[in-house]
Amino acid sequence: MKYSEASYPVNKKFIADMNDKMQSFKLKTKTRFALHPTLITTYPVAENEYASELQAIVTAEDLFAQ
Repeated sequence: MKYSEASYPVNKKFIADMNDKMQSFKLKTKTRFALHPTLITTYPVAENEYASELQAIVTAEDLFAQ
């Protein structure tokens, strides 16, 4: 979960950290299920070459939509 006062920029370091955490989770839990990289943020993600690495993006607006 990330807080930002503007569009959140996903960069190479963020993706590498996320992939490391997912790999650690897989090794620790020995899961065979798929992991879906999802970002929960207050604002939309800034579109760049790394944004496509996220499978889902949930914003505060999505959480409170009726």
